[in-house]
Amino acid sequence: MYATTGQTKSMECEVSGLSVSSVTWSHDNNFLNVGEKYFYTYNPSSERAELIVYRVTEADAGTYECLAENTAGDREHDTLVLQVEDKLDVTISTVAEGIVGQGTTIPCTITGTPINTVRWLLNDIELTKSSPYSWNTASKADLYISVLTIEHSGRYTCIASNHVSSQKASMDLTVK
Repeated sequence: MYATTGQTKSMECEVSGLSVSSVTWSHDNNFLNVGEKYFYTYNPSSERAELIVYRVTEADAGTYECLAENTAGDREHDTLVLQVEDKLDVTISTVAEGIVGQGTTIPCTITGTPINTVRWLLNDIELTKSSPYSWNTASKADLYISVLTIEHSGRYTCIASNHVSSQKASMDLTVK
């Protein structure tokens, strides 16, 4: 399951077959106390326990365990894994010029984590990583065009995606 930095995240586990007397939660094997950061409840009629994590940070990523126990000491647990991702931001220069026969680089800077995919478009048509195009799938996802032709003129769009956002920025390249 995924959460975005700063959001409030709710996680649930099913607790069935026990006459539950207590439910506790842990994060990476550390018991969680109810307070400003965490709140949890148990609803006997739905047999569901809920954990709420307020103001999610990267430190909240990891394994959560819901542990239910009855008065006889019988236990049941459920494990959930939380991945924390930031919203991405994409920055690209707005206008560039190139010369036929030369190479050029179109800078694209991406902030936020993780960056799962980077795609480039020319006039809304997706480019493939083959000659004359190449780029990285990291925070510096600059597009390199090895040899420019007039056909390389147009609107270039850099698109970065992860599980919580997809962002893009565009610029125009004129080849002379």
